[in-house]
This record gives sequence, C-alpha cells and structure tokens, in this order.
Amino acid sequence: MRSRPVGADEIDGAPHGAREHVTSRFPLVESARDLTREHPGIAATGAYVAASAIGMVSSSMFYSRFGVNVFHYAQLSDFVVVAVRNPWATVAILLAIPAVWLVLVLDDALDRRIAWYKYIYGPAWLREFSRSPAAMLLYFAAYAWAFSFLYAERLSEQVHLGNWTQVEVQLQSGTFAGRDATRPFRATLLGATSSHVFLYDGSAERATVVPVENVGSLRMD
Repeated sequence: MRSRPVGADEIDGAPHGAREHVTSRFPLVESARDLTREHPGIAATGAYVAASAIGMVSSSMFYSRFGVNVFHYAQLSDFVVVAVRNPWATVAILLAIPAVWLVLVLDDALDRRIAWYKYIYGPAWLREFSRSPAAMLLYFAAYAWAFSFLYAERLSEQVHLGNWTQVEVQLQSGTFAGRDATRPFRATLLGATSSHVFLYDGSAERATVVPVENVGSLRMD
C-alpha cells in the first residue's frame, strides 16, 4: 500500500483550519500568553499596574467609609504595598481572571453544541462585543469593584465593633478628639501610607489624618 504524504493542513492528525479555530477562540488569552513569553518586562509592568489598581480600589472603598480620601495622602507605591499586605483580598480579586476565562470556555462550548444558544445575545454585534478585550476588562472591573465594596464593608464593620488594631499614640503637636494630643492617648489605627497615619476615635466616630513627622510615638497593643 502506497503511503500518502501528510499535507500541510493535516499536521498532528487535525486539519489545519480546525487547529486555527481552536487557537483563535480566545484571542485575549493567546495574546496575554504571547506577551508574557516575548516581553516579560512589559508583563511585569502590567502586573505592577494591576497591583496598584487593586490597592487603589480596595483602599478607597475602605477609607471612604470614614470620610477619608486616601488619594490625597498616598503615592502609587503605597497602593502596591496594600495589595501585598492583603494577599487574600488580592488573590480573591485576581480570581476574576480564571473566572472570566471559564465563562468564555462554557460560552464557547454551549455555542457549538446548542443551536439556539447564539440567539440569547440578540444582535450579532453584541455577541462579538461580549468576547472582545474591552468586554473582558469590563467584566474584571465589575467583579473587582463588587468584591472590594463587600470586603470594605466587612472591614469597616470590624472597626466599628472594636475588632481592629488599637494603639497608644503621642503627637508632637495638635489635638485629637478635642484633647491634647501631645500626651499619650488611645486610638484605632485604620492604616497608614508612607507619609500619613489614619487614626480613628470610636466614641466620636471620627477619623483623623496625621502626618508621619507629627507622630512622636506609636505603640501597638
């Protein structure tokens, strides 16, 4: 029996067109993989920006509940530290990436196996948009915002219940909750950036922002 040469469209036992279809189902995933492999520096920068964005969202959600606009007192590096300091929250937000990917896989499987499934989206342009990079970014942003909102709500409840870091503080000058702050006093430490400390008085339900240079001493329980 004469053997037939393997054609260019029949590599690895699968038609070339089919292989292209498989690899082109999720172009965003393919692009991310290729970017990481070919340009690790850009990928690292992207990871830094992502960590900063996560820190910004989670920090602003938390401090806004105490009337503090953290963006007035923080630098970009402070938000990266927030993402590192709260690894579980960061991981939970980043879970949106595989979650969105799984949704895409399920969507593709249903589209290929159920004839009427494609009509759920309505117009063809809407279906195309649902798989675009812009849509993926919207999915991730919506998930990150929702999680950060719920997470900040839980943390603020812990602060109001008194289950937060208590400190003894003495300032160089000024007052805290209407009393002389140059003498040691107790307060709740909401957090800090590289240049400011955020203190909270539970009895008055008021947060105070103190520059680091004005902190004489701070001792944690």
